Amino acid sequence: MIKFLLNGLLRDKSRSLLPIIVVALGVIITVFLQAYMGGIFSDSIETTAKFSTGHVKVMTEAY
Repeated sequence: MIKFLLNGLLRDKSRSLLPIIVVALGVIITVFLQAYMGGIFSDSIETTAKFSTGHVKVMTEAY
């Protein structure tokens, strides 16, 4: 069955190329956005400094 499907894909390249490109672009965009959003959320947690142990604000004596 797999051999039959591969022969069909290789026989008519103009019809099979567009779906392969669309699926590949969809996967690339999904992986990129997943990594990008994960990085944004983890970085925003670090910049707000609301950790479970609390955070310390370093100030000079004159302040």
